[in-house]
Amino acid sequence: MSATEEEKQLIFYGAGHYGRLYLDHYADMGITPLCFADANKSIHHTKIKGEKTDTECEILPLSEALERYPRFELVITVVPDSYTDVHKFLVDSGINAERIRTPLPLNRASTPVAVPVSVQPKCPICGADINHRLRASIALFFRVRCRIPQEQTPEAIYCEECEHISFFPYPTDEQLSRYYDGYMDYFFLQERIAFEPNIASLKQTWTNQTSDHWIKRWSLWNEAFPERETFTGHIVDFGSGSSSLLYRIFPNAGKVTPYNIGDRLNLPEALSKCDMLCAMQVLEHIAEPAITLIGLTKHLKEGSMVWVEVPKDYDGELLERWTEIESSITTQCSLITMHEHIQHFSSKSLSALLNRCRVEPLKCFDIPGTKMIAVLGRTI
Repeated sequence: MSATEEEKQLIFYGAGHYGRLYLDHYADMGITPLCFADANKSIHHTKIKGEKTDTECEILPLSEALERYPRFELVITVVPDSYTDVHKFLVDSGINAERIRTPLPLNRASTPVAVPVSVQPKCPICGADINHRLRASIALFFRVRCRIPQEQTPEAIYCEECEHISFFPYPTDEQLSRYYDGYMDYFFLQERIAFEPNIASLKQTWTNQTSDHWIKRWSLWNEAFPERETFTGHIVDFGSGSSSLLYRIFPNAGKVTPYNIGDRLNLPEALSKCDMLCAMQVLEHIAEPAITLIGLTKHLKEGSMVWVEVPKDYDGELLERWTEIESSITTQCSLITMHEHIQHFSSKSLSALLNRCRVEPLKCFDIPGTKMIAVLGRTI
């Protein structure tokens, strides 16, 4: 699909965070939309710029964009869980559904593809159709901090193919940005402890380097990296907030580059030069972990190492109870609660995620008692 094709004029609908993300993805393939359309009047006739490229596009009201480009093909570039609602809005606005598309997550070796919107939620890891859905509860502190309306109730969804659990729909970008504003600082923790008193003891566990939690994590790292003390390469640390932990794990690392979403850093350049990408305790917080990790790994050189570590929040007992509840008349359950972890990985889904990013999983770690899963892989 090309914006320069005579029969099609490419327009992106949705100039928020995901609009910038897809602008970068398409720019990597040499494709640029003619403009963005967006319902937010305050940004009309301004420009949107990619997060990691210099690509810019004008933002127009929908009616003006369609009038200017009558041979349009409209690609929805909003948070994926809003595709269905946005598709309905566009059709209700009189747009032919055959001219509305939503981009698939990009593969490092492929060109962007647009497909018709599906009303069926799909697994954010492997893309399989979801057949197991239960209404979920929302942790009170998470709801209050995100300002999620009381009537907004998500579903917990389970993928049989890769055994991944997530939610449909996710909180919006705006809601999540409220939650992570000042995340884990003094005021955030005090507010959270007021809602969840057990966080006070958990905080002591996180900060006590001699706790069982940290002993088991060091056991994991020693097993995964038996030669960690002699590693001298360059590491990009995605989403950690600090590089100090990796300097302790790899005391002789040549360089550790920390990166968080929104940082002013030439990330593609840093990734192209690094020997290892680490994403520790971060992907569980992200609405689209596959899109995010594909966007990172596509810049890595062949043979770079990838280390991904996530918490293990649920186990096999959950799935047995899930089936039991699905077959009952229960319509609301607290079996799955949405909080800041909006992705719940299994060993299978974490390996599937790396495979999707063209990273060969070398070893999976699911150590009993650690409540963590990790995969060490290598780009191919």
